[in-house]
Amino acid sequence: MLDKMFDEAPTEQMGNYPDELLADGEYESDPDDIIKGFKVFQKRHVYGSLVLQLILVALAIASQVLSIVYNHNGDIMMNVTLIVCCVFLGIWLLMRPVNTLKNLRKGIEDLKGTIYKAEMFADKIKISTIYDAPVENEKATREETPSEEDDSSENEEDEDVIPATIIHLENAGVEITETERLYVVYVKKVNIFVIPKAAFSDEENKLIAEKYEILLGVRFRPYEK
Repeated sequence: MLDKMFDEAPTEQMGNYPDELLADGEYESDPDDIIKGFKVFQKRHVYGSLVLQLILVALAIASQVLSIVYNHNGDIMMNVTLIVCCVFLGIWLLMRPVNTLKNLRKGIEDLKGTIYKAEMFADKIKISTIYDAPVENEKATREETPSEEDDSSENEEDEDVIPATIIHLENAGVEITETERLYVVYVKKVNIFVIPKAAFSDEENKLIAEKYEILLGVRFRPYEK
């Protein structure tokens, strides 16, 4: 499904850029890196809208307070109710990114140990799974499986090969933020990929930054020392 989502660049656009491999390297999935990358995404695309939403909530509360102050009829129950609702809404808005980060932290623990290969081309990024670390329940299932079924394990592994994800950089929904240690790639503000710069040499990282800054323009945010 990811391949269909990202493999959408028009053929005529693809022809404008050579299929030039800038760098390739393998890296192990690190939950801490994923969390750091997601925080970069939140800072870029979540906190700005959150501040705007909280300002609107604050204005709504202020309007109800003013309504109570200048209300000469004495009936303020509706105003108080609205203020309470706005307070709870504000708390929910504040906790939403925190809860999202907490749920992400729980969900990515199973990814620890998974090994990926990242190929950074001049016009796209290709991410392949080299080794998919099994989760605990899968380990238990394999330990309980009778030995006579082991003969089919090689065929099952062939069938379960995970297709590579290709991200076309010409897609307007693709953005990349470079940090001191990571490339944080997000597609349409939905899918996030975190690639450690340690997978490449210093020369390769310099070349990647130069090429992507030219190709992506404002959609590439280089690391500022």
